[in-house]
Amino acid sequence: MIYVVIPNKYSIYGDYADKGYRYDGFIPRLTERLAARGVKSVDLYSLYLGRKKAGSPPLYYSSDTHYTALGKALAVDACIEVIKK
Repeated sequence: MIYVVIPNKYSIYGDYADKGYRYDGFIPRLTERLAARGVKSVDLYSLYLGRKKAGSPPLYYSSDTHYTALGKALAVDACIEVIKK
């Protein structure tokens, strides 16, 4: 079993909507606890947050919450890497 935690758009780009936004860290805490229990998981949150900080193109469409082609490609590639292990 591989657990894939899908970050929503607000968890990645919430500070763009609200300057006072503070993410509660649920996904990183969940990912850490899964690892501590030996459950394989895909950490899309850290991957997406790193891409945001690096100034890459958007991972979600501005008009809704669906992934852009880049967001999908990153998710698929990250899943493949975990499956290979």
